[in-house]
Amino acid sequence: MAQPTRLSDAALFTDDAAFDLERKRVFHRAWLAACAEHEIARPGDYRTFEEVGPSVLLVRGHDGVVRAFRNSCRHRGACVAEGSGRARSLTCRIHNWTYELDGSLRPPPAVDGFEDFDPADKGLVPVRCETWIGLVWICLDDDAPELRETLHGVDEELEPYNLEQMRPLHQRVDTLQSNWKAILDISQETYHVPAVHPRSIGPHLFSQPQVEGYGDHHRMVADVAPYRWRSWLDRRCARGGPYTDEQLRCLHKYVVFPNLMLNVLPYHLTIFQTWPIDAHRCRFHYSFHLRRGVRPLEAVRGVGTWMASRLILREDLAVLDLITKGAAAYPEGDFVFHENEAAPAYFMGTLRRWLDR
Repeated sequence: MAQPTRLSDAALFTDDAAFDLERKRVFHRAWLAACAEHEIARPGDYRTFEEVGPSVLLVRGHDGVVRAFRNSCRHRGACVAEGSGRARSLTCRIHNWTYELDGSLRPPPAVDGFEDFDPADKGLVPVRCETWIGLVWICLDDDAPELRETLHGVDEELEPYNLEQMRPLHQRVDTLQSNWKAILDISQETYHVPAVHPRSIGPHLFSQPQVEGYGDHHRMVADVAPYRWRSWLDRRCARGGPYTDEQLRCLHKYVVFPNLMLNVLPYHLTIFQTWPIDAHRCRFHYSFHLRRGVRPLEAVRGVGTWMASRLILREDLAVLDLITKGAAAYPEGDFVFHENEAAPAYFMGTLRRWLDR
């Protein structure tokens, strides 16, 4: 049997066929962080998720449980919810079919007009849904392993941080003229720092990053600004734990495959998440978080770090289109990875395994 043609690294950033393959074999099969738990905190809170094609409805039931459903009425397929809000039940606006928050259908209007109709068989179609680190996760693949089975120890490493306590200080959504992988790639390596960040983070990075894999996911540890005065500040701003000295001092970047990056320290959290629009554009979600009930010293430190984070991000975004445009100029090209680019190299290896399945 003939082997499938291998897509070049550049094609994975530019090719429409590669984009379609990523959507089908990655985003329609992997566990995805769809929203923050605090965004649907109360019974009846709901929001829709449409970043990967099929519309999914996320809702917290009267019993406090978060559930996910295909956002499609079982009558004639219309959406039963739009955007976000709060409701005691969910009603399709076209024919008034009404669903309870657990997805079950109430007897519809003029039910006698249907032949051999049982409302119990026409509830909303469930989507697999779990909560972890304060995020709501969904999976469109009924045959995929449970979320915890896929994490390979990332969940245990993140447990001391109590990330469910984090709340956004700032969040934004941008449409970028670049492939969805580009911002993740440049954000998890330090080889570009002297060229792109010569006066921001460059002078404060003194060592080679350490990269470790966790199945499909990986972690990069960077010792940023390891100044003596920081140990005093670190310990007074760190809640949760217990933390190792490395966790207190170093920035830990976790990439949870396929599209979530967590920049973690005990006193703040930065989240990057990218959603593909097409091969050349993506929707980029950025949020910077401080711990709930933030104390004055934590707040001062957090705001300062947030301002630095925005500057570094702005510098990265300024060169991001060069990646997609340059890859399109030579779509047959493969990449060469420096030792300080071990994290994006690991990511590309994982992506190829998923695409080859």
